[in-house]
Formats: sequence, C-alpha cells, structure tokens
Amino acid sequence: MKKLVFVLASLALVACKEAKKEESVESASSSEVTKSEEKAPDDTATPKVEAPISLSTKSLGGEVISVIKAKVIGKVLYVELTTKAENADAGNTSLHVIDIGEINYVDDAEAKKHDVLKDDEGVYQASPLQTSGSSRLQFSTKYKAREVLVSLKFAAPPETSKTITLNIPDFGSFDSIPITR
Repeated sequence: MKKLVFVLASLALVACKEAKKEESVESASSSEVTKSEEKAPDDTATPKVEAPISLSTKSLGGEVISVIKAKVIGKVLYVELTTKAENADAGNTSLHVIDIGEINYVDDAEAKKHDVLKDDEGVYQASPLQTSGSSRLQFSTKYKAREVLVSLKFAAPPETSKTITLNIPDFGSFDSIPITR
C-alpha cells in the first residue's frame, strides 16, 4: 500500500511539473521573446542574471556607458547608467571623473534644461561621488569585466514629456531616452 501511495504521489508531482512547463511555454509565446529567452532553459544550469536592457549606449576610449533607466517617481526623475570596459579581456582600465554640475538633461517636449538635484546641504544627488559631499562623480573600470552603476536624480519633467536627452561631459548626448512613470 505504501508503494502505491508513493508511486501515485510521484506521478502527481511529475504531472504538476509538466503543467508548469506548458504554462510557461504558453506565456512566453504570448509575450515578446528576447534573443536571450529564445534558448530552452537548462534545468541543471545555475540561473543567470540578465543584464538590464540599455536604452542608449555610448563608447569613449575603451569605456562604455549605457543608460538603463529613466523613471519618474513623484516629482523626481531617477536616471541609472552602467559603465564598463569595452573589452574586458584586453584588460582595459579607465577612470573618469566628471563634474556633476556639467551633467544635465533636456526635456524633449518643452526644451528645458534640468541639472542634477542637490539636497538641503548642497550635496548632489548622485553616486558614486569622488568623496563624501563632492561635486565630482567618479567611476572606474579598473577591474576586468566590472560594471559600475551610476545613479543621478533630477527634477521630473512634466507629464507631457515622453523622452529626454541626457548630456554627460566627454560622452556627449544620449538622445530620445524614453521615460517610464
């Protein structure tokens, strides 16, 4: 009797797994499938963390900056960038120090320029800062394949604005970056 219960429980478990596989295949076919999702999942492999989708990318002297987020929450626009060495295998290293006062965005709908926000003590709302309270943003790809997250806060554009142009010294402008709300 115990063997029969065990066999029935095992069959039920297998049936549940098959139903979940079919359910995930149906949901994947009904939504957009990216190139990284086209491969069949390997149950024995360790899960990989997907890199964020880049909204815009620029390269300069072996350094790549990708804008990965421009999101309005309340009255603040949060912009996130990633930086990394263009060719990590070659051992490229770079260090960029940028004056935060020179970083801004232009609201594409109203053509108004907005600078990085400061808190009540006058500290820029950005990271990584060169030193605490500094007005300089510092990021480095000193370590192979190391990706650095850079975050900036701005006053939010009006609801009518759907895109912005982000301006970063040395790297130029990142045009028509879509805003999420």
